[in-house]
Amino acid sequence: MQKKDELRIDVERDLTVYADYDRLTQVLINILKNSIQFTENGTITLRGKSDYKETIIEIEDTGIGMDPKELEQIWDRFYKADLSRTSTRYGESGIGLSIVEQLVKAHGGSISVSSAPSKGSTFEIRLPNFADPDQDE
Repeated sequence: MQKKDELRIDVERDLTVYADYDRLTQVLINILKNSIQFTENGTITLRGKSDYKETIIEIEDTGIGMDPKELEQIWDRFYKADLSRTSTRYGESGIGLSIVEQLVKAHGGSISVSSAPSKGSTFEIRLPNFADPDQDE
């Protein structure tokens, strides 16, 4: 099935992210996979920018979006907004966003999401631009 989505990338030149490469890749792939899965004939935009204290990564889509009740639960382990997804080609188990949140927090960062039904979703990841000496390794 062809989805006919457009992927846009808007990242500052020479953007530096202080993170474990494999774990950050895992975070981005998980969110992008969800965006692709729930967007058809739309746009998925990856943005990246940095200031003196943090790097901000946004993944925005024009997909089906989520209602406020779903948003409250998406970080819960095994939560699935759409129970019919249990046996899709993506192999949904409902733990992806829970793991994403844990990985971002392990980097001393934060993740949030805004969404509305039929409008799409935007995930925002904020990672510090330096190693936190108080954080456990």
